[in-house]
Amino acid sequence: MLRDDGMIVGVVSREDSAITRARMEKLRMPEIHVGANDKAVVVADIRARHGLGEGTIAFVGDDLPDLAAFQEADLCIAPANAHPAVKAAADLVLCRRGGHEAVRELAEIIRAAKGLGPMAGLLS
Repeated sequence: MLRDDGMIVGVVSREDSAITRARMEKLRMPEIHVGANDKAVVVADIRARHGLGEGTIAFVGDDLPDLAAFQEADLCIAPANAHPAVKAAADLVLCRRGGHEAVRELAEIIRAAKGLGPMAGLLS
């Protein structure tokens, strides 16, 4: 959905999972980083490679290692079941839990903010 709207979407995970990689490849995600020990470095690299300016990177994190990546992101987001410290550091805490349509909730929020999709105009 977001990719079809021209946004760069990806996954950055510390877990080096072949299943995650295969799923993201099937979804044609342009940025797939599994086994990433330093998520902040990955986010900074994505910004540099794509020439992304300030206010362009949203990052969803749920656990303490994600806090470093929050420092590189412009909009920090946590699912409802994130660690309390991550939720406290987030700009936005989603209503949905990770693995329970949190990504869809976020996609709908982003699209509505950009004036796209069925929720367009609800955030103005």
